Amino acid sequence: MSLRWSPKRCKTDMLKALIFDVDGTLIDSERHGHRIAYNRAFSESGLNWNWGEETYNQLVKVCGARERLRQFLDSTAVDGLSWIADDPEAFIEDLYQKKTRHFVSIAETGALSPRPGISRLLHEARQKGLTLAIASSSDETNVRTLLRHAFAENIESWFQYIGAGNTAVQKKPDPEIYRTVLQKLGISPNQCLAFEDSGPGLNAASAAGIPTIVTWNEYSRNDCFQGAALVVEHLEGDRNPATTRFGAGKTSDPERIDLQTLHRVHEHWLNYGEPFPTPSNAHPGRRRDRSEHDRFHCVQPTQHS
Repeated sequence: MSLRWSPKRCKTDMLKALIFDVDGTLIDSERHGHRIAYNRAFSESGLNWNWGEETYNQLVKVCGARERLRQFLDSTAVDGLSWIADDPEAFIEDLYQKKTRHFVSIAETGALSPRPGISRLLHEARQKGLTLAIASSSDETNVRTLLRHAFAENIESWFQYIGAGNTAVQKKPDPEIYRTVLQKLGISPNQCLAFEDSGPGLNAASAAGIPTIVTWNEYSRNDCFQGAALVVEHLEGDRNPATTRFGAGKTSDPERIDLQTLHRVHEHWLNYGEPFPTPSNAHPGRRRDRSEHDRFHCVQPTQHS
């Protein structure tokens, strides 16, 4: 017998805030932003290292730039290079500062763009009075630079609180950054939705008790997204279903996600504690018809083997 989800709800459990991760979620900034900045920092330091797509695909799972560099230095790919500096942490910090400078330079050109549907959704949320906030593992300098230059207008002031990597001791998947944001906003986990693009990000938001919408990308497409309230490629709907990883005839993209959709996803999660219903995962007993719920075709990516 299946057990029905019974969250501790109250009348104040209405959607009040949207909390966004930045890199890969708000802005497409990994492949042509952070990865390039790391490589430029290596070159500037006289290091014969280059993070190609395959290497970066693995390292991007590690949240936080310093943590990513530390992981790389500890890997077999650079085994025996501890002699580079008497103080490995100082060496990492030097690379980090160079990388940050190169990333800011790239971002300031406006070359890094918002992901599909993000600008529209931010405008809709602001017009309806929802609180906007950031929960990112990136340094605040990187986050603010992206917000200033990736959008057609300066939306930095739209976010009531910007939680960044330098404000959290523990990086994602630890929930510290999300708990900090909730505290700063003065709201409960049931009063918001989080937006993430990766498994570690989802785990962080979920551990803080926040229902989460995942917009996956090429780096995170094979992550495990179990526990997400909704999993989609982006927020603009079935723009190009034949090119998704699920093959022709199937799509991870539902119709365009707007505020009305978010309210339905949020309400359904609080009522049932499960993903927003689709033809393949509708709640037991729900009538299979062409309701507005059943028009969604979200297919969750498979777990790692």
